[in-house]
Order: sequence, then structure tokens, then C-alpha cells
Amino acid sequence: INDYDSFIKVKKELTDRFGILDEEIIIYMLEELFEQKAKKKGVFKVEQTKDYITMFFNKKASRKQNGAELLSSLFEINKDFDVKFINDIFKITLPFKNLDKHFLYYLIKMIDVFE
Repeated sequence: INDYDSFIKVKKELTDRFGILDEEIIIYMLEELFEQKAKKKGVFKVEQTKDYITMFFNKKASRKQNGAELLSSLFEINKDFDVKFINDIFKITLPFKNLDKHFLYYLIKMIDVFE
């Protein structure tokens, strides 16, 4: 699964063959999608605790960003994203509290707004 379209295609195909998919399978597919996108967008480190997940973007990817546009786009996805720009590196954290769905749904949207 390399992009959201392939995720939808695989999900539909599996649903057609096996019926309604278990949420664990969907989350696994979203993990694969996130990993593919994260590599392409310059994520070099991911830290996860029981309370939050943080992604670190390399300097090359971070320098391409318009900070104001990034903040605005992330706020539209989820107002709880915490964005820091330290030593030419974007550090973006998403707390798990108050999420309506699994955090991967938000991360995939977040990674798409990152240039």
C-alpha cells in the first residue's frame, strides 16, 4: 500500500472477498500506508508512548515547509497537534486523548499536508 488510493482499493478487494474487515486489519493496512508515506516525506524518527506519538522530519523536508500553512492545515485535521521547529527540524506530536478514531487516520492526513 503506497498511497491512500491503493489503501481503498485493497480494502475494497478484501471486503469483497472476506466480508466486513476487522478493525485490526484496517489498522495494519494504515500502518503500512503511514510507513510508506513517512519515508517519502522525510520522517526519520517516530516516538510513541501511551499518551502521544511524535514524528521528527529531517532538515531537508523541514526546510521546504511554510510554517504558517503547515500549522493551519494541521489545525484543520486536529486542533491538538503540537508543532515545534527546533534546529531546522519539525517535531510534530499528536496526543491520543480526545481522538474520535485511531491516531493513524490523523497521521496519514498530517503526512499528506507535509511537502
